Amino acid sequence: METKIPDKIKELLESKFPGKEWLSALQTDVTSTGAFGEEWLFINNEDLAVAKESGGSAQLVEQITLNQVKDARAVNMVGGGALEIEYDSKVHRILLYSNARAHEFTNAARIVNELVKEHRFRETTEERKRRYCPKCGKPIAWSSDVCPRCVKKRQTFFRLFQFTKPYLHQIMWIFFVMVSATFAGLIIPYISKVLIDDVLTPKRDMWRLAPLALSMFAARAASVILGALQARESALVGSSTVYDIRAALYKKLQNLSISYYDKRHTGALMTRVNSDTGEAQNFMVSWLPALLQSSFQIIGIGVLLFVLSWKLTLYIIMPVFFTVWFVRVVYPRVWVYFHRFYEKRSRMSATVSDTLTGIRVVKAFGQEEKETNRFNEKSQDLCDAAITLERKWTIYNPIMSITRIVGVIVVWYVGGKYVFDADPKKMMTLGSIVAYASYLEMFYGPIFMLTDMARVVTHSLSAGERILEVLDAKSEVEDAPDSVSVPRIKGGIEFRNVTFGYNKLRPVLKNFSLVIKENETIGIVGKSGSGKTTLISLLSRLYDVDEGEILIDGINIKKIRYDDLRRQIGVVLQEPFLFSGTIAENIAYSKPGAELLDIVRAAKAANAHDFMIVTKPDGYDTYVGERGGRLSLGERQRVSIARAILHDPRILILDEATSSVDTETEKEIQDALYRLIKGRTTIAIAHRLSTLRNSDRIVVLEEGKLAEQGSHDELMAMQGVYYKLVQIQSEIAKSRIFI
Repeated sequence: METKIPDKIKELLESKFPGKEWLSALQTDVTSTGAFGEEWLFINNEDLAVAKESGGSAQLVEQITLNQVKDARAVNMVGGGALEIEYDSKVHRILLYSNARAHEFTNAARIVNELVKEHRFRETTEERKRRYCPKCGKPIAWSSDVCPRCVKKRQTFFRLFQFTKPYLHQIMWIFFVMVSATFAGLIIPYISKVLIDDVLTPKRDMWRLAPLALSMFAARAASVILGALQARESALVGSSTVYDIRAALYKKLQNLSISYYDKRHTGALMTRVNSDTGEAQNFMVSWLPALLQSSFQIIGIGVLLFVLSWKLTLYIIMPVFFTVWFVRVVYPRVWVYFHRFYEKRSRMSATVSDTLTGIRVVKAFGQEEKETNRFNEKSQDLCDAAITLERKWTIYNPIMSITRIVGVIVVWYVGGKYVFDADPKKMMTLGSIVAYASYLEMFYGPIFMLTDMARVVTHSLSAGERILEVLDAKSEVEDAPDSVSVPRIKGGIEFRNVTFGYNKLRPVLKNFSLVIKENETIGIVGKSGSGKTTLISLLSRLYDVDEGEILIDGINIKKIRYDDLRRQIGVVLQEPFLFSGTIAENIAYSKPGAELLDIVRAAKAANAHDFMIVTKPDGYDTYVGERGGRLSLGERQRVSIARAILHDPRILILDEATSSVDTETEKEIQDALYRLIKGRTTIAIAHRLSTLRNSDRIVVLEEGKLAEQGSHDELMAMQGVYYKLVQIQSEIAKSRIFI
C-alpha cells in the first residue's frame, strides 16, 4: 500500500472481506459523479471492490467477483479517464480519475486482466509505484522524495548546515572570535558613560581622561581586528562548505538516470548548479556570520539596557515586539513571491540554453527575431516577478524606520525626565542616557538587520530547497542490493518478454524477445518509432524495463554492477558528441590515463590518424571546439570510433554510425567499423539497409514487436517487412539519380 487508507474504510473491508489480503489499493481523485473527491479501488485474488467515505461513514460502492469478469480496461477521456469492467454481458464504468492518476489505473486494469485470464499477479516494479508523502498523504513527484507542501524551512537550513561538519573546529574558533569582537564593541559606550559622569562632569578628573581615551581606542581596534579575522575565517569556511554542496550536487546529477533528465530542462538544472549554489554561498559567507553576530549583540545589549535602566527598557521594548510581530506576519506571505521569482529565472535560463545550443538552426532558418522575442517574453516575466517581489517586500520598510525613530525619541524624552527626577531611585545620569542611546542604536542595528536578513534567508532557503530536491532525487537505475561483479562479459544477450515505454501508457517495445549469441553481429532495422534506439538504450541500461528482463551471459542486467556493465559496452552514435578539448583528450575519454601510443593506435584503426596529421597543424593537440564544432561530421565520427576502439568493449552498439556522411567518408568509416566489430558482440542500427548485408542476422522491428529475423537473403525471400523496406530504398535511390 502506497498511501494511508482511511480507518473507516479499512474497518469496512475487514468486516466485508475477513482475512482477505489486498494486492492493490488505489485512490481516485474524481468521484463517480465527476466532482473532485476520493474513492478507493481494492483488488485481491478473488474480488474487486470500490469504497468511499460519505456522511462520516464508509460504504461499499461496488463489489465484483473476479470469476464474473471478462475484461478490464482503462479508457482515456478529456482531462482524465475511466476504469471499465466487463461482466454480466455488459460494460460497467466503476471509477473515474484525472490524468494525474491515469498510469495507476491503467496498471490496475492490467492486474485485473492477469488475475482473470492468467490467474497470476505480478507486482509492479518500484519505479512504477506512485509515491505519496507519509505526512499529508498527497502524491509527490516521481523524481523526488520532497513534498513541497510539507517541507520545513528550518529543516532545510539544518540539512544544508550538515555540510559544515568537516569544519567544526574552524566554526568553534569563529564563534570564539565573534563573541570576543562583540564584547569589545559593547565596552565602548560604557567607557563613554564613565567619561561623561566621572571625568568630564562635574569632577573634571584630567588624570583619568587619557587612560579612558586609550581604552576606548583599544576596544575599537580590538573590535575591528577581531571582526576582520572573523570575516576572513567565515569566508573560508563558507566558501568551502558551498564547494562541498556544489560538488555533491554535481555528483548527484551525474549519477541520476536518463529518465530524470527527460522530465527536466537542462537550463533549469544549470540554474541549480550555478545560481542556487551562489545564493547558498552568499548566505554562508556573508549573512550567516552576520546573523550570529547580530544575535550575540542583541543578547549582550539587551542585558546592558536592563542594567542601565530596566524601566526605560520596558518603554523601548514595545516597538521591538511590534517589529518582530510584523516580520512574522509578513514573512510567510512574501515566501510565495520568492518561489515565483526563482521559477521565472529558471525558465529564462532554459530558454537561453535552448537557443544557444541550437544557434546554427536559428541562423539557418533566420529565426533570430523570433528567438529574441521569446527571450524578451521570458525576461519580461522575470522582470515582473522581481518587481512584484520588491513591491511586496518594501511595503513595511517605512514602518520599520518609524519604529526606530520612536525608540530614539522615547529614550531622550523619558530618559531626560529621569535626569531631572529628584528621586534617587528613578534618577539617571547624563552619561547613562548617552550610553543608553548608543546601546539602543547598536540594539536596533541588529534588529533591523535581522528583519532584512529574513529576505536573504528566504532567498537562500528557497535555493536550498531546490538543491536538496536534486540531492534527494532517486535514480531509477541503480545497483540492486544483490548485484554481482562481472569483470569480463562474454557477450551473449537475451531480451525476454521486454515491455517498455517512456510514457507508461504507451509502450514502445511490446513483449519483445530476442537471443543474440556471443560475438554475433546483429543488424536492427525498422521504421522510425519502431523501437530500435529504445532497444539499445535498455541494453545500455539507460532505462530499466517495465516488464520482462534483459540478460547478458544468463544474468539479469539489473543484477550486474552498473559500472561493470557500462565499462564493457561501447556506443558509436549517429551524431557523435565531442567535449571541448583536444582530439587526444576526446579519444582518451573512454579510457582515462591512456598513453599517447594507445591513442594513436586507436586513431589509426579508426582511419582518423591520417586526417589529423595531414590537415590539422596541431595533430592530436588540435582543439575541437564546443561539441567538436571545428571538425567535420565525418572527422567527429572517426574520433568517436577511435574512442570506442580504445574503450575495447565486449558489446558494441552502432546507432546509425554512417547515416549522415558522404559515400567516400562512409567507406572509410565502414572499414574502421569492420576492424572494430571483430571479436565482440555487435548490434548495428542503420537506415541504409545495404550497410547491414554482411551482418550475421538482421532483426526487423515493427511497432515495438519482432516482425522478422534472418540473413539478408532469407528476409528478401520472405518478401515481408524487410523486403518492402529494401524496395522503398531502391526506389528512392533510383529517383535521386534523376534529380
